[in-house]
Amino acid sequence: MNAILLRTPFRQVIRGYAALLNISGALSTLAESARSIEQALAASQGVDPNLKSAETGQAAASPTPVEIQRFPIAGRDLVCKRFDFPEQSDAFLVLPQESDDPVVSAYLQRQELNAYMLEVLSETTSADDQVIDLGCHVGTFSIGASAMRRRVISVDASQFHIALVGHSKDINRFAHLQLQYAAISQREGTVWFDEDGLFGAVDFLGHSSSAVETPAMGLDRIAEEHAVGAVKFLKMDIEGAEYDAILTGKRMIARDHPVIWYESNGPTLSKAGKSISDLRSILESYGYRSYRIEGPRWIYAPPGQLQPEMWVDMIALSAQDQAKYAARICNHWQPDEILQKCREWAASPHESARRYLQNEINSHRYDPEVTDTLLGLASDIERDLMSREPQRVD
Repeated sequence: MNAILLRTPFRQVIRGYAALLNISGALSTLAESARSIEQALAASQGVDPNLKSAETGQAAASPTPVEIQRFPIAGRDLVCKRFDFPEQSDAFLVLPQESDDPVVSAYLQRQELNAYMLEVLSETTSADDQVIDLGCHVGTFSIGASAMRRRVISVDASQFHIALVGHSKDINRFAHLQLQYAAISQREGTVWFDEDGLFGAVDFLGHSSSAVETPAMGLDRIAEEHAVGAVKFLKMDIEGAEYDAILTGKRMIARDHPVIWYESNGPTLSKAGKSISDLRSILESYGYRSYRIEGPRWIYAPPGQLQPEMWVDMIALSAQDQAKYAARICNHWQPDEILQKCREWAASPHESARRYLQNEINSHRYDPEVTDTLLGLASDIERDLMSREPQRVD
C-alpha cells in the first residue's frame, strides 16, 4: 500500500489545506515583490524593465555593480547581492537577509562555498550545455551556472527555495533557467517533505510532525519535460534521495552520460533505507565510478570503501569521461591520506560527525585499509563521547 495512505486522514486534510493556502499566498506575494524588485534594479541600472535581447531574452543593457540592500517579502527581509562566477561571468543572487542556514550565512559574508562546483562545471561543460540541479537550495549553483550560459533546470522540494531562485532568475533575466517544484522519488505523485532550509528532506521514516505534502517526480520525467538536448552535468544534493534520482534517471543517464556531482551523506541515505555503498554500486552498474575530490586529484571511491566524512561531495564519471580525465584520476586512496582524513573528522566540533566516524571505522574493522591506528582512533572517540554523557545519579 502506498505509504502516503497510511497517514491519518486528519493530518493529510489539514496539512494539505494549510499547504495550499500557504503556497498560493506566498507565491502571490513573491510574484508581486519580484516585479517591484526587478523594476527597482532596472531603474538603478538605467535599464528599461521591458527591454530584452531578442537573442538571449536577457536585459539588453549590461548589469552595473549595484545592490538592492533590503526589500520585504512574505514577512522576511531579503537582499540582492552581486557575485562573480567563472568564465568572467557575474549575476545577482537573492538571499534572506538573516538566516541560520550555514550556506546562506556564508554567502551573505561573501564566502562562496560552492565556487569549486562551478569550477568543475566550467572544466567539464561548455556554453549552452544542459545542466540539471537537483536540490537547488537558494540558487548558488544554478544562478552561477546560468551566468556561465549553461541551460539549467533547477529542482527543489522547498517552495521558498524555488521562489528565491525564481526571483534571481527574473532579476538576471535568465530565460534559459527553468524551475521545477518537486521532490525526487521513485513514487511519483506526492511525498511528505520536511522543509528545514539546507537540511530539508523527504520524510522517509514518517516521523516528522512538520512535513508537508509535496509533488514528487522521477529524474527521467524531469529531463523529458524540460531538457533541451543532452544533459551534460547532473548535480544532486537532495538529502538521501540521490539513490532514487539515479534509479529514476536510468534512461537519461544511459543516453547522455552526464558528469554527476553528488553529495554522499551516510546518515541521510540511511533514513532512505540505503547506504553509501548502495549509491556507489548503482552508479557502477551504469558504467560509472565515484571519485572523491582532493584538490586537483579525483580519487576512486569503490563501493564498500570507508568514508570518514559524515557528508562529502563526490564526482561520478562515465567510462568515456574516465578516459577523458585520466590525468586527474588516482585509482588508490593511500592509507596515510585515509588516516589524515579520519583525524580531521575526529576533531569535528559536531558530536554527530564524530559518532558517525566511530561507527564507520568499526563497521569496516576487517577491511585491509582499516589499521590498528584507525581502530584506536575510534576507541578514543568512543571514550570522549562517553565522558561527555551526563553521569547517572543513583
